[in-house]
Amino acid sequence: MSEVVAGRYVLIDRIGAGGAGEVWRAFDRRTRGYCAAKVIRHPEAATLVRAVFEQGVRLDHPHVVTPYAWAADDEQVLLAMPLVRGGSLAVLLRDHGSLPPRYGAEILRQLLVALHHVHTAGLVHRDVKPANVLLEPTGTGAPHARLADFGLVLTPDRPRVTGTFMVVGTRAYMAPESLKRGDQGVAQDLYAAGLVGTEMIGSTAGPLSSLLTTLTASDPAYRPRSAGQALQHLDDLLTGWPLQTPAMIPDADEPVEVFEQIGPLPSGWGPTGPASPAAETETVTLAGVGAGDSGAVGGSDGGVDSASATTVRVVTRSEPIGRPDITSAEFRVPSIPPGLAADGLQPSTATTAAGPLDHVRSLPVPTAAASPTPANSQRRWLLAAALAAALAAVSAIGAIVLVLR
Repeated sequence: MSEVVAGRYVLIDRIGAGGAGEVWRAFDRRTRGYCAAKVIRHPEAATLVRAVFEQGVRLDHPHVVTPYAWAADDEQVLLAMPLVRGGSLAVLLRDHGSLPPRYGAEILRQLLVALHHVHTAGLVHRDVKPANVLLEPTGTGAPHARLADFGLVLTPDRPRVTGTFMVVGTRAYMAPESLKRGDQGVAQDLYAAGLVGTEMIGSTAGPLSSLLTTLTASDPAYRPRSAGQALQHLDDLLTGWPLQTPAMIPDADEPVEVFEQIGPLPSGWGPTGPASPAAETETVTLAGVGAGDSGAVGGSDGGVDSASATTVRVVTRSEPIGRPDITSAEFRVPSIPPGLAADGLQPSTATTAAGPLDHVRSLPVPTAAASPTPANSQRRWLLAAALAAALAAVSAIGAIVLVLR
């Protein structure tokens, strides 16, 4: 049975690993689609992930990959991101070696576009390298690059957190001032982008040589002042140099090809989710409920603290998840009877956050003790009145007897 994180992310198979943690192909029960789930272990995970996510949501862009949701407990963070299936630029360079100049120039252009967006948002990446440039599977067509690994991005005036899973950067792509003084600002990102461009194009840079030389200048004062300025320089160089597809390498036997790098889904999983019956019992949290006693969950619509985790439902699945004839709207938490509202319990209208559910077994709701009916109350009052009258009569007779004596 696959591991489920926060009742939402089903970890299917591991597709990558590194110093910052593991990357899994996962199924998101809320979006009903596949995602890349980066699992990071750190003693202050819940605190750290809030800062990472708040900054990541500011970077929505076609050439940037950032988390769209997160889950965390005391020592583990899960960042959910779009699944980019074409592998990394590092894999492409390993398979093809140096790229055709125009093809490499297009990837460099998209990288500079991404950095311009990042810097405009007031952030710096600080770890630009081929392994963090992901590619969509475009075959022999034009490349589509996306800058990734924004779990490490921070504001320029805030030093990067270091620890067992976070690094200051990759030494081979660090600028001289970063190595000497620890300076890691916009100039560091531009220097690393220049090294990536040089690695892609190599000695065949041709008209791109001038830009690559300025980007990798040892003195940051000689580099472009911004990614936007470097991008303008590159666009000027590419004027009149159309991007040819699919034959990017003239007179070559094989053109550059970016194909799907992620393997087929394991048995039981199909293009739209679980394909085989599953029998599992789990605790599913609703909107406004944390992942556990010490955990939290969140998404692009905001985070939820575990302090608000007050409602839990037990869900049993014995058929394939996602039956088309059942919608999540059919399943609601039973309302609390009005008689219990005085005890601080309020009716709930929350629906499940995990998508369609097949069989729901709600925990029994306590009912208030039965109160006396009106008829019973009336009879009790009549008996009490009769008894009082009898006592009064006895007292009166006793008083008369005393007087006559």
